[in-house]
This record gives sequence, C-alpha cells and structure tokens, in this order.
Amino acid sequence: ELLRAVDEVGSIMGACRRLKLSYRKAMSYLRKMEERLGRKMVRTRKGGKGGGGAELTDDCRELLNAYGALKKAIQEALEKAAPSVLGALWVART
Repeated sequence: ELLRAVDEVGSIMGACRRLKLSYRKAMSYLRKMEERLGRKMVRTRKGGKGGGGAELTDDCRELLNAYGALKKAIQEALEKAAPSVLGALWVART
C-alpha cells in the first residue's frame, strides 16, 4: 500500500497522510525493504521552492507488477479449485 500511495501522490509525506502512517514508520519500512532487496525502491527529490517529491524506481515497478500478477494467479487458482473455501476466506478477511 505504501509504495502504491507514493506512486499515486508523488511524495512519501503525502502517502503517509493518505495511509495515516507516521513518516518515521514509512521511512523505516522503505529502508528495510531496500536493504533486504539490495535495490533502491523510491527515488526522492529534495524540497525547496517547488517542494520535494518521490517516485518509484523501475525496479520497484517491476516488483509491484510481479506481486500483482502473483496475487491474481493465486486468487484465480483459489476460485477454480475451491469456490466454497474462497467464500469462507473472504468472509474471514473482512
């Protein structure tokens, strides 16, 4: 959610406001993710007269696309294999 919010809003602080997440917590998540993956996920621009900003790196976009495809494949497999179980999972999720 954090990465998608950064992409939509164009800043880490804006994403934090949208998600009701502290800036410190968001930066901690981002640093840990980048350390574990060994890649930069977000490219930032310093503030100033026009304000700062942030954008996702190409590596991050690839990761999000792969995650989305995996999530979709899992959901489709569940729907195909066990429709009654999937209904129970959705009820439990809400």
